[in-house]
Amino acid sequence: MPTPHYSNHRASIFGLLFFIGCLTIMFISRNWWPGSLLVVGLPIALKQFLMNRYFDMTVSLVVFIGAFVSIQYDIIWQIILPVIFLMGGLYVILKEFFTPKRVYEDEKEEDLNEEMEEK
Repeated sequence: MPTPHYSNHRASIFGLLFFIGCLTIMFISRNWWPGSLLVVGLPIALKQFLMNRYFDMTVSLVVFIGAFVSIQYDIIWQIILPVIFLMGGLYVILKEFFTPKRVYEDEKEEDLNEEMEEK
């Protein structure tokens, strides 16, 4: 697995800033539903992209953008949405149980530096 573009902490900050930007656009456009699907899904996908987790990003985009498109364009969602959410949910659950958590040296160094600065 290649090293991530950014540390988990920095990717979270970028995701948070992107989330705030999406919320701002949603407030301005007053597109609450299904716009909230994009406001939640796009920052998640951005963080996954910054962490070099391209397959996770693809699954997130398929779930959230698929739900957005099916609602926005009145596609028969009684069949599509449950399938999309079931596939996404199963992927997330199975991944959490079967993928070991990797800790990168950069994150360890960052944590140590923060601890030293606090003291």
